Amino acid sequence: AHGYVLRSPYAHALIKSINTADAKRAPGVIGVFTAADLAAAGVNDIPCFAGGFIKNKDGSDIFAPGRPALAKDRLLYVGDGIAFIVAETVNQAKDAAELIQIDVVDLPSAANLKDAVAPGAHTIWEGAPGNLAFDWEMGNDAASQAAFAGARHVSKIDLVHNRIATNAMEPRAAIGEFNTGEDRYVLRTCTQGANGMQAGIAGAVFGIDPSKLRIFTPDVGGGFGMKTFIYPEHVLVLFAAKALGRPVKWNGERIEAFTSDTGGRDMFTHAELAIDGDNRVTAFRVVNQANMGGYMSANGPFIPTIAHARILGGVYNIPNVYVNVKGYMSNSVPVDAYRGAGRPEAAYIIERAMDQAARELGLAPDEFRRINFITPDQMPYQHPFGFAFDSGEFERNMEDAKRNAKWSALAERKAASRAKGKARGIGMAYYIETTLGMPTEAAEILFLEDGTVEIVTGTMSNGQGHETAWAQVVSEQLGVPFENIRLVQGDTDRVKSGQGTGGSHSLYMAAGAFQETSNVVIKKGKICLLYTSPSPRTKANL
Repeated sequence: AHGYVLRSPYAHALIKSINTADAKRAPGVIGVFTAADLAAAGVNDIPCFAGGFIKNKDGSDIFAPGRPALAKDRLLYVGDGIAFIVAETVNQAKDAAELIQIDVVDLPSAANLKDAVAPGAHTIWEGAPGNLAFDWEMGNDAASQAAFAGARHVSKIDLVHNRIATNAMEPRAAIGEFNTGEDRYVLRTCTQGANGMQAGIAGAVFGIDPSKLRIFTPDVGGGFGMKTFIYPEHVLVLFAAKALGRPVKWNGERIEAFTSDTGGRDMFTHAELAIDGDNRVTAFRVVNQANMGGYMSANGPFIPTIAHARILGGVYNIPNVYVNVKGYMSNSVPVDAYRGAGRPEAAYIIERAMDQAARELGLAPDEFRRINFITPDQMPYQHPFGFAFDSGEFERNMEDAKRNAKWSALAERKAASRAKGKARGIGMAYYIETTLGMPTEAAEILFLEDGTVEIVTGTMSNGQGHETAWAQVVSEQLGVPFENIRLVQGDTDRVKSGQGTGGSHSLYMAAGAFQETSNVVIKKGKICLLYTSPSPRTKANL
C-alpha cells in the first residue's frame, strides 16, 4: 500500500478539528491516521537527543521540544504533517487527502529567523519566551573582555548564514512492515546510520526493545547529514503497516524535500577581533543567533554550539576565543546537520573577520594572516577550547596556494580583464576541519567458503567510495584479492553496532577498525599455523 502525508499550508495555526470521514470512504483508501490515532497507540514524539547534553550557560536545561509524527494541537510550519493517508495507489491517497476537512485558527507566525528574534515577536512555544530555546557559551568571557579592553583596534563584522535546503538527488523514502508471527517491525529506508535509527525509533518512539525492529538500508542516495535523523514518515509507515496488516510505502517528492527535510545553516553572526599594536589578534568574540525551526531536531542544538565552536579561531594564534550562541524557535522546518554541520560557518566567520580587519588596518589579507598564523614551532598548539593541533605549516600552505593561483600576477590579470570590459578579483580563505562522531567504530571480517571476504561496519557509504577504501585496507593488510571483498552495511540484523556516517569520521574510523581487525586475523592465523604445523622448523620460524 502507498502512504501520503497531508501537509500544512499554514505557517502557524491552531487545529480545532480534523474530519477524515470522506477521505476514509474514497476509492482505494485503506486507512487515514491523525495524531489522535498515534497517541491512542502509545506512539511518542521523536526526541531531540542533543537536548540531554547541551546546557544553557547558567547550567540549566535547554528547551528541546520533540517532533511529533503528525501535528497535535497546532501546525508549526508549512509542511507540518496533518494526516497520513494509505491507499492502494499513491494517486488514490492524494485524491483522498483533498477530502479531509480541517478547521483551524490562523495564528501569528515567525516564519524566519529575522522575525523570530525581532522585539515583540510572537512567542511560538511557552517554554521558549521570546522564542529563545537556549543560551549557550564556550570560552572565558572575562578573559575575552579584558583582551578587548586593552586592544589597540577592534574590528567588527555582521554576517548572515542563509538557510540551506539539502535537496538530495534521491528524495527520502521508507517502507514499513510488521511481522505478526515474530511481533517485529522492518523498516527499509535511506539512512546514514541504521543502528542509531534502530535504537531511537524502537526505544524512544515505540517503546519496544531494539531487537523488535530491523532497519535495512540498501542505498542512501545522498545524505550530507540530512538522512541521519528519524523523520515522521519512518514512524508513520511502521505504525500504518501494523495497523493495516500489510507493508506501507512512502516515497518523498521533490516539493516535500523542501517542506519536510531538515534544513541547514540559518544563523546570524556578530564577530569581533581585538588587535594589539603589532597587528596580532589577542581575542576573538562571536555571538550567534541560530534558527532551530518549529521543533527541535535530533542534533539541532548541537550543530551551532559544540560542532560549530570547536574550530572557531581557525589556524590563527588567538589566545582568547569566546562564543555565545542563542537558539531560537521559528515557524519553519527544523534545522540540523548539513555539509560540515557548523564547521563551515565557523571557518567563514573567522576568514571574513580576518579580511575585514586587514582592510581596516591597511594590510594585505595574506600579510595579516602571516602575522597571526600558528607557527610550526608552536606545535603541539593548545587551542583555548582544550584540544591540540599536533602539526601544521599554515604559512607554507598559503604560499603554495598563492603560487598556484598566480597571486603575484593579479595586477596584470586585472588589467587584461578590464581591457575586455570585465572585472576580476581574488580572495583567500583558510579552512581547517575537526571531525565529529563517537570515537569508536566496529569492524568484522568474515571468510566465506566460496573465497569471498565480507567486511562489516556500522557506517554507511553515501557515494564517497568508502566501500573501495575499506576494501583496499583489508586487501593490503591480508593479501586478499580486492575483487573478492564485499562490504556488508546498513542492515541491523547483520551489523550489530556502528556510529553511522557523519562528521567526516567514517573513513579513518572504519578504516582504522578494519586495520585492527586485520591484525587480529593475522595473529589468529599465526597461532593456527603454529599449533597445526608438523614441522618444528616452521614453529621456530613463526
